[in-house]
Amino acid sequence: MCIRDRVSTQSTGIIPMALSWRSVHSALVHSFTPRGFDLFLPLSIEKYNQQARSGAHKVPLPEKRASNCLGVVVGNTKLIWPNFLSFYSKVQQERYHGTSYSSYHLQNPFYHYIEETLSQVTPSLKSLLQTEEPLVHYFHKPISERILPNEENLKDKDGWSSIFRERYLPAQRIAEATGYIQGFPEFGLCVSEIYGPWITFRALLIFPQITTPSDIHPLDNSNNLLRQNEHHHYVTHFPVKHLIPLSEVARLENMFQKNIQNSGTSRHHLKIMVFFIHSLFF
Repeated sequence: MCIRDRVSTQSTGIIPMALSWRSVHSALVHSFTPRGFDLFLPLSIEKYNQQARSGAHKVPLPEKRASNCLGVVVGNTKLIWPNFLSFYSKVQQERYHGTSYSSYHLQNPFYHYIEETLSQVTPSLKSLLQTEEPLVHYFHKPISERILPNEENLKDKDGWSSIFRERYLPAQRIAEATGYIQGFPEFGLCVSEIYGPWITFRALLIFPQITTPSDIHPLDNSNNLLRQNEHHHYVTHFPVKHLIPLSEVARLENMFQKNIQNSGTSRHHLKIMVFFIHSLFF
């Protein structure tokens, strides 16, 4: 079976807008950072799809969209935890007073926070940017798509089968395609030079009307950037350093360096991984 792309590569029924990444980023910071989402990674979705290794890795695009529309990976650092804990406390109080929640949200309170926050915040981007409201693909929820069997007798009247399949978008692949996150599959990690390994990807926003700016690059969040001194405060209170003797930390660091050097990893990547070891234990 193969996936059939029903989306035209031309812009259809929508007026494209050319905005700078700084303008889009400012709107994202204004809307999301007060809720704890402070990582924004831009990319061209169509360019990513062209380079995807298989159809299972591609991102579905809306039929009405500008050519080369903008996508933004929304994620977070440790900044999200105070916001989430406040939200979780509020939910517990509401449950105590009789408010009911779905079993899915009770079992996955963090997913509940992500979905509720993005559903509340995303519409504000429409007015801030004077554009179409972005589409949201959550990385923790599968997308559903119709698939086309090879057998002619299984097709319905419009040439499509009634068979659906669900799949998850590859969050790490998409984030790495932005060029500002380095993936380490051997360790199951994605690492940022600013935040180290303390990052998570939550959703992909697709702006159907905004063409991908030529100046896309991550910008520092002026109001809530996790600065070096704050980062050091978080790391030095990480409990692992109290559980592992310093001699073992030195041995682990030496092991990582040898393994990476033997695998031909560049000095740049080695520097990131050594930073990871230091930030984890010191």
